[in-house]
Amino acid sequence: MRAVLAEVGVTIPRSHRRALAGAMRRRVGFMLQRRVPAWLTRRAGAGSRPLTRAEVSRHEVLWSASTSLALVNYSLADDLRTRLLLEADKSPDPSTRCRALAYEAAMQAFVDRRRLARSIERLLTEVDGLARARDDPYDRAWHQLAQAIVSLTAGRWAAARACGLRAETIFAERCVGAYWERATASVYVNTALVMLGELARLRARVVAMHEDAARRGDIFTVIGSHSGEMALAWLADGRGALARARVQRALARIEGSVGWPDDRFQTWRYAELLARVHTELYDGAPWRAWDAVLELWSNLQAAMMLRLELVRVELRSARARAALALLIHLEAERAGGERRGRARAPRRGASWTARRLRADLRAQIVALDRDPAPYAAPYAALARAGLARADGRDERAAALLGRARDRFEGQEMTLMANIARLALVEVGSGSFALEGAARARVWLTEEQGIEDPEAMLAALAPGFGRARAPRRGATRARLEERV
Repeated sequence: MRAVLAEVGVTIPRSHRRALAGAMRRRVGFMLQRRVPAWLTRRAGAGSRPLTRAEVSRHEVLWSASTSLALVNYSLADDLRTRLLLEADKSPDPSTRCRALAYEAAMQAFVDRRRLARSIERLLTEVDGLARARDDPYDRAWHQLAQAIVSLTAGRWAAARACGLRAETIFAERCVGAYWERATASVYVNTALVMLGELARLRARVVAMHEDAARRGDIFTVIGSHSGEMALAWLADGRGALARARVQRALARIEGSVGWPDDRFQTWRYAELLARVHTELYDGAPWRAWDAVLELWSNLQAAMMLRLELVRVELRSARARAALALLIHLEAERAGGERRGRARAPRRGASWTARRLRADLRAQIVALDRDPAPYAAPYAALARAGLARADGRDERAAALLGRARDRFEGQEMTLMANIARLALVEVGSGSFALEGAARARVWLTEEQGIEDPEAMLAALAPGFGRARAPRRGATRARLEERV
C-alpha cells in the first residue's frame, strides 16, 4: 500500500501523532471551508471540468487505502481519508463526494456527536441528495451505513439496526466485491443487536459471518465475528473458549505484519480487549481480565480511542467490571485468611492492591456518570451496585440495581435491563424482586438461549451471579475444533 500511495503522490505519516494531527487539521479546515459562502470560493469553470485520469486514480487509491486500513489502524486510516475528503468536496464526481461525505458524517458522530450535530445532519442530507440523484447502489448503501453509525453513537439501537441491515443487503446483493463494506455494516448491526438484547438472532449471524470470512480467507472479519460485543453471542452458547482460540490464531497470523513505524496499537485491539474481559469474567478469571486491561489501556489512550463516544463507554465499563471482579476476589482471599497468591497473578497486575483497585473503579464510575452519552449512566449505576454488594450494603445495592434496570429499559437495552433484574433477587426482597428475576431468567434462557445465565450475570455485573469454571469451556473448544 505504501508503494501504491507513493505512485499517486501520497506519503504515509511517520508517527501515530502526526497522523492524528494531520487528520484533525484537515477536518477543521473542511468544516471552516464549508462555512464560507460558495459564491466567494467559486472560480470560473471550477467543478465543471471532468477529472483527469491521475486525479481519479489518486481518489480511488486514497479510498481503498483508508477503508482497508480502518480495520488495522484508525488514526492512519483517518489521515488518508481526510486527504480524500478535502479533494472530494471539490470534485465534480458525485459518487466520490457521496462516499467521502458519508464516511465523514460517521466519523464526526464518533468524535463529538452533540457539538457536531448540525454538521452531521447537513452532511447526511447532502449524501441523501447525491445518492438519490445517481441512484447508484454503492452510494445508497453508504448513505444507509452512515445513518446506522450515527444512530448507534446516539443510542438509537433500533434505527441503527434497520439502517445497517439495509446497507448490508445492498452491499451483498448489488455491489460486487464489497466485502469490507458488508463486513463493516454487519459489525454495526451486530453491536446494535447486543444493545437491544437480541442474542439469539446475533448468534446465527456471527456463525454465518465467520463461515463466510473463513471461506474467503478474510482474517479481519474472522476477528470481528468473535471479538468485541460479539463475544457475548459465543458465551451465551457456551463457546467462549472456541471464539477466543479463533481470535488468537487469527491475531498470530497478522501480528507484526502491518509495517507502520508506529504500529504499537491496531484497531482490532479495542475489540480484543472487550472480548477478553467478557470471557475471563464469565470463566471466573478476574486476574486475567485485569491483566488484559493493563496490557492494552495505555495504547488505547494513545490512539485516542477514548475520544470516540460509544467506544469510550464500552471500554470504561469493561475496565470497571474487571477492577470490581478482582477487588471482590482479593477481599474474599483476605477475609478467608488465604495468601494473596502473587505467583498466580499475572505480571502486570501483581502490584495492584485492593485499595488501588477500589480507587480505579471509582474513577471509572465517576467518568461514566459524567459522560454525556445517554447509555453511560446505567453502566455506572450497575458498577456502583456491585461495589455496594461487595461492601455488604445490600439495601444500597438493591436501590442502585433498580436505577440501572430502569435506565437500561429507557435506552431499550433489554439484555442489560434483564441482567440488573436478575441481580436484584440476590439483594432484593419480596415478591416483586422474585417475579422480576423469574421473568428475566426465562427471557435469558428460553428466548435468548443463554446456556448459563448465572455466569453471564457474573461477567456483565460482577458482584452478582456465579462465574463458570474455565476448564469446561476449554475442553469443549478443543472438541469443537477437532470436529
